[in-house]
Amino acid sequence: PTTTPTATTTPTPTVTPPPALVVNPVSGPAGTVITISGQNFAPYTPYFLYWSPPDTQIGDPVYADDIGQLTAITYTVPLSATVGGYQVIARRQDGSTVAQAAFQVTGPR
Repeated sequence: PTTTPTATTTPTPTVTPPPALVVNPVSGPAGTVITISGQNFAPYTPYFLYWSPPDTQIGDPVYADDIGQLTAITYTVPLSATVGGYQVIARRQDGSTVAQAAFQVTGPR
């Protein structure tokens, strides 16, 4: 008798994209109101948002929902911000950085 090999399926690993912050708009003068949102974060987890430099916390912690999205919040770019690049940073409670997004200050208000 002849044996027929049986096909064995190989599991395909699921690729989880890293957490991502979104800042809109991505540039503007000091005093610009920006919207900050995020996706691919750990569900039901608190995150602390910071404006850097300087390392200033933005409001209260935000929580990722059941699918890992951060509810959009607004933030006013400080009037003291000078022309140049800044970062909006998401950190865990332990202070580790999870994601960041760039904002370019284009001039005074």
